[in-house]
Amino acid sequence: MLKRHFLYPAVLTLTALAVPALPAALETVRLDGASGAHTTLNDAIASVSDGGVIEITQAGDYQQPDVPTTANVTIIGGKSYTIRATVSGVTISEGILTDPTTGAIDVTLENISVDRLGTGAAMYVEQHNGGGSAGNSVTVHLKDMLLQSAEGEGMRIDGVGTDGGLVTLTAENTTFSSLGGSNKAALRVSTTAGGVPSGSGPVNGLSVSLTDTVLTSANYRGIRNDGGSNQSWTLDGCTITSLDRGFEVNQAGNDNNTYELTDTTITSNQECIHDENKSTNTTWTLNRCKLDGSGGTLSDRAMVLRDSNLTPNFTVNLYNTIVLAQPNTDGMETTRVNLTAYHCTFVGSGEGSIAEGIDANTNTGLVFDVKNSVFQGFDRGINSSSSVANTSDYNVFDGAEIDTDTSATRTDLGANSAINATLNLDANYAPQAGSAAIQFGSTDSGIATAIGNVDYNGNARPNPVATNPDAGAFEVGGSSTNDWHLY
Repeated sequence: MLKRHFLYPAVLTLTALAVPALPAALETVRLDGASGAHTTLNDAIASVSDGGVIEITQAGDYQQPDVPTTANVTIIGGKSYTIRATVSGVTISEGILTDPTTGAIDVTLENISVDRLGTGAAMYVEQHNGGGSAGNSVTVHLKDMLLQSAEGEGMRIDGVGTDGGLVTLTAENTTFSSLGGSNKAALRVSTTAGGVPSGSGPVNGLSVSLTDTVLTSANYRGIRNDGGSNQSWTLDGCTITSLDRGFEVNQAGNDNNTYELTDTTITSNQECIHDENKSTNTTWTLNRCKLDGSGGTLSDRAMVLRDSNLTPNFTVNLYNTIVLAQPNTDGMETTRVNLTAYHCTFVGSGEGSIAEGIDANTNTGLVFDVKNSVFQGFDRGINSSSSVANTSDYNVFDGAEIDTDTSATRTDLGANSAINATLNLDANYAPQAGSAAIQFGSTDSGIATAIGNVDYNGNARPNPVATNPDAGAFEVGGSSTNDWHLY
């Protein structure tokens, strides 16, 4: 009898093996051309593949020969790539220009000093005039860079108007510097095309994110934004120093723009922030910032924010922020602005000329909510029109400094504010022992949420826990023995 043999199929288990990612295609640049390297950056840019890397491995000046000085090293589009120096001492003395007519640009620049010797910008970023599609966008990432010009802007972003593509700029640990020249900012957003694209106009759809970045201008603005709608600006851990205005928004047509500044210091001989908004839906938010106009000589306020619209939509939020006024001038001026200021410190440099910590004009029916703040060295801490929708309270003034209209001292800024108080601030504007500001603030949870439950230095509020927070930008801890009140 025959036996039947059944063959059962073996069970095969397949284990997926991780496939290592292919290294990015690499192009090398050296002035001496060793080992087959490119000798110019433009050649390497033309050769690099999408997702590739260009490495500069020899120190020296990589100015591009036989190219007009306005377009020395040219960033072309249609691909994404990184240009980085792997050695120190890599410079470009005649600048960089983006050319978006070649396709969408997505470029990263690392560890390069662009030290422009002439009158042009160290780097021009040109908006594409082919519309807002992704294919016409310009994205520039900067890391550990120096963009410096002897007589021009550190960077200039040129706009082409309503038909422009999206522009995105991110910078980390980067310096933008203008060493001289007339009306040259460290970073300028211009409404006049200065490079490859035709046409001119505001830079709509601009996104700027600066982290741990320095902006300096010897003769002019730190940042000048000539206009554009739907813009988003974020500055974190930045320093702006300028002879003229620190951060200026200069033109009409600025709808739906946001400016968020955190841990940022602006020092200026004129206004630290100046925005005469002529459009709608602009919002400025400052947290843990310092606006220092105390060394200024032009008799300007540290912060000027005005909206010329009859139906304004201009909002300003100040949290844990220090405002240092120029001698005998106001700390800030607002016109037709919704203002919220929590835990701020306003310091004047001298009384006797009707200097005011906050001068609020024509704010009929708008938000005016100043709480848990301190005012030192002003003739009037707050001067507001009587028509303001005022919900301010829990502020500390070192004089009888609450005034509305032109009448005598008024008491409509909250029954819990303190006048003629001893502030006793130290050299850094933090309250010392015996200061009326210690444990004076309101425990309102909405204030705590808005400021992030921390002070100017990032220390937790309140300290000790379950007590009232200190008024002003600093939480110093300890207890208050003062019983200051308005009446």
